[in-house]
Amino acid sequence: MTYQLELSGYGVEIVVGTISKETFNYFLSNKIDMQDFINGNVEIPKELKPFDNGAWFECDDIAHLHNLFFEEKNKLIIKKDESPIHELTLETGSLEELEIEIDYHEFYINEASDETYRFIGESFEKGTFFSAKIYEEEFEMNQLKIEYYDIEGKEVVSNVFYRGKRLLNKGATTSGQSTEFKLYRSN
Repeated sequence: MTYQLELSGYGVEIVVGTISKETFNYFLSNKIDMQDFINGNVEIPKELKPFDNGAWFECDDIAHLHNLFFEEKNKLIIKKDESPIHELTLETGSLEELEIEIDYHEFYINEASDETYRFIGESFEKGTFFSAKIYEEEFEMNQLKIEYYDIEGKEVVSNVFYRGKRLLNKGATTSGQSTEFKLYRSN
């Protein structure tokens, strides 16, 4: 049998990257909006650019995820031969009742041990973020595992596993809704 897993609803492409103290201070002291920089509406000295103007998604040395928000309004859909057999909300309690393992990791800038400077870029999207096929005689719900990251309070799915093997995303169809870009300093 062929089973297909899909994650659908609202999500984000989110990156977290390191920037220099000088870059952070330059943007702050000159009141430069990141959106203006990214759109090429403001000129920044080359040595102070956190990345090439439009390439915000490449400032990702700490994290880069593109997936669904792990929240109740979003769905895990399981199909058997293209027909839906389960539609589950991404909510810990109901998934754990079905013996689906949930694992998460946290990333908060203020928890950094030293004074650090970060960029967070987000593109909010909707659609199908993840699609993978499983070839099994019988699909076993308790063999599923979902991992997500809590990045500054935004919980985003990072991986889906079946029988201990990470499933590869074979198709995403999303459309962008809005973007948000911010600079952060840890205390």
